[in-house]
Amino acid sequence: SCQFVLAIKADTTTDEIRRLVPAQLKLGPAEQIRDLINNQINGINVAPLSVVPRQIPYQTGYVYFEVVKKGPFWMRLKDSGGIALHLSGHFPNPDIELWSINQ
Repeated sequence: SCQFVLAIKADTTTDEIRRLVPAQLKLGPAEQIRDLINNQINGINVAPLSVVPRQIPYQTGYVYFEVVKKGPFWMRLKDSGGIALHLSGHFPNPDIELWSINQ
């Protein structure tokens, strides 16, 4: 089993990233990302992490989110060609990393 972690940095405060990203991020199977955006569907949820997992490097200015591994869009990933994300809102110069941690 794996834990998936998103690390997100932008030219805004970490508090704003932590507060706004869960509602403004669309995450799901690559083939369905356009439908998620056009129909304003959340897709796979993310939850802010209070502690960075020790298996990944801590980077100043990044906010870390755990990918919630449940729901219909998570289940569809196994048949997908990949994972895609879309971040709406005002997050200037975003840097987004996706980490997979074996458990």
